[in-house]
Amino acid sequence: MTDFSVGLAHRSVREALAAAGWSASYRYDAAPWEARLVEDGYHVHAEAIKVLTTFGGLTVDPVRSASAGFRAGSLVMDPVWAAAGEAPRIHDRERSLGATLCPVGEWSDEYVVLVADDGHVYAETGRAVFDLGSDFGRALICIASNEEAPRRVI
Repeated sequence: MTDFSVGLAHRSVREALAAAGWSASYRYDAAPWEARLVEDGYHVHAEAIKVLTTFGGLTVDPVRSASAGFRAGSLVMDPVWAAAGEAPRIHDRERSLGATLCPVGEWSDEYVVLVADDGHVYAETGRAVFDLGSDFGRALICIASNEEAPRRVI
């Protein structure tokens, strides 16, 4: 299940979210996105809605540091922009991973960020799928800190 507490306890995540304009009281109306995603053929589930309601509309830039283990770009929390026209490919990834996936944004101008119905988070391109974390909090650590590169799963 989606848990933000581990991510929010991480210094880099707090810095990146604050710079993006996020606060504990931030809420985003994800209903228009939900309707559009369903119309486009995506399976929208409670885990994705929780992520979109809590972080939707933000652009989260990684914190730059000398200890970064890899270079990554921004996370843009707009699922419609990130995944328009990609439903057939995402459905193939669902079959490969054995999970129901919903787009929540785009990372590094290349990867569609997907939340599984169990809360797990993946980054997907037409060439590969990477594991960003077992929940969105851990995915935020990966993206904001750049400390450890995500593991390729497909």
